[in-house]
Amino acid sequence: MKRIEEIWMRRTVREYARAGAVTPAHMQLFFEAAGRAPSAFNAQPWRFWYAQSGTQEWELLRELLLPGNIEWAVN
Repeated sequence: MKRIEEIWMRRTVREYARAGAVTPAHMQLFFEAAGRAPSAFNAQPWRFWYAQSGTQEWELLRELLLPGNIEWAVN
């Protein structure tokens, strides 16, 4: 079986370096791209929630995560 080099050499990132604040313009691009992602039967059932770190909304969203995800979401 032929090895697909791109797959074998991929890197799964679990932590991201902070390169600065994400701007509202960046968020708009992210959500536009995510909203165009394929979905089952092309139904696009997407709903996106986000919050800025350090806000009350951030704490509320973090509490909705599963315990294992809360651990990494703290940072």
